[in-house]
Amino acid sequence: MYYLNYNNIDLTDLVKVREVEIPSLPTMQHSTKEVFERDGDIYNGLTYKNREIRITFIIQPDDPADYDMYVNDIKRAFYTKDEAPLFCGDETLYIMCVPVDEIYINELGSGCAECEVNLVSYDPYWYSTEVQLETSTARTFTVTNNGDVATLANIGIGISSDSTFVQLENKNKKKKIL
Repeated sequence: MYYLNYNNIDLTDLVKVREVEIPSLPTMQHSTKEVFERDGDIYNGLTYKNREIRITFIIQPDDPADYDMYVNDIKRAFYTKDEAPLFCGDETLYIMCVPVDEIYINELGSGCAECEVNLVSYDPYWYSTEVQLETSTARTFTVTNNGDVATLANIGIGISSDSTFVQLENKNKKKKIL
């Protein structure tokens, strides 16, 4: 059974996944600068573009009376205007996605349908559900990225009393956010 969860709705028991197309790496966009008096261009680096994800699955409940409920649950999962977490195959990794295009549910027979969903991830990185936090003092904490690629951190801060400001510092790049 293939684990599939979108928008905090577990679709694992509702569908049988046929195909998941996710690029291994996001598309790269190279940045160059043309210099009139020089042959070629000057390389300025690259950025990663979004990831486009296509999922196809079969909707076929064991009890045909549950078919309409399954279809409505799937529609509800993908009915969102905001990015939502997508878990594909692994319960500990998610990518933030939003649906694009139409969602097609094609009936194959009585109580059986095929569905195709296209999603796009504008933040093309996978995040872990495991919190990685090392506390060094009461006022300072360190977040360590133990992943295989440098990734922008998702940091949530809860403050229990009034605070004038919060400052975050990236010690590798010596940059601060106030």
